[in-house]
Amino acid sequence: QLQVLDMSLNYLQHIPPSIKQLHLKELSLDQNQLISLPEELWELTTLEELEIWGNPLKSISPNIKQLSNLRELYMAQIELTELPPEIGQCSQLNHLEMEQNYLKMIPSEIGQCSQLKYLSLAENQLQALPKEIGLLNQLEELYLNKNQLTELPSEIQQLSKLKYLNLAQNP
Repeated sequence: QLQVLDMSLNYLQHIPPSIKQLHLKELSLDQNQLISLPEELWELTTLEELEIWGNPLKSISPNIKQLSNLRELYMAQIELTELPPEIGQCSQLNHLEMEQNYLKMIPSEIGQCSQLKYLSLAENQLQALPKEIGLLNQLEELYLNKNQLTELPSEIQQLSKLKYLNLAQNP
């Protein structure tokens, strides 16, 4: 049974709804021409790793919450302007990459992703972080470089496992 499907670098413009019939653990759709993802994609509840970076998606469905086994999510360079609050229901996430997007804020629900060890929000337009960032007690690496941050919430001090913090090139 197919567990890993890599369809990256294929100039794909859409994914067929029949994708929901697969029982994948890993799906790579990076560097295509996808402007949307089919709602059926969010029915892949066995998915542990999803790579959608490098597509002009602009948004992510709130139904991402259905990916309850998702551990790694790569969403860099997808022209994302907003992260759905439902990301907080992806409670198994331990690796989240969202660099080079247009995010101005991160929803407070990010604090519910308590298994996160790696979080990259570099090269966005963030002006502030929610205080709930302090709830990410497993976080080891946090990339906030190249944003518009002028201060951090005091709750960031609660990140006792944090080993690497990148704040370069903020005002």
